[in-house]
Amino acid sequence: QAALAGVLLFVAQHIFRWQVFAKVYRQAPVEFALILITMIAIVVLPIETGVAIGIGLSLLHGIWGSTHTEPIELAQVPG
Repeated sequence: QAALAGVLLFVAQHIFRWQVFAKVYRQAPVEFALILITMIAIVVLPIETGVAIGIGLSLLHGIWGSTHTEPIELAQVPG
């Protein structure tokens, strides 16, 4: 099992695009937290439960974002 874990970690190291994670962290820290929570849940819990947690949190984040909008003021441009 240790050899399999080593192989999986090696593959994961080459699959993950760490620059993308850093960019998401800088531009959208909340979404990075969702990624991190989902990854931890998948590792700690059964995979189905971890994926369900990730989907649920993503849906809640989308609903929250669409219900908490900021008003903008429109101005008429001459011409």
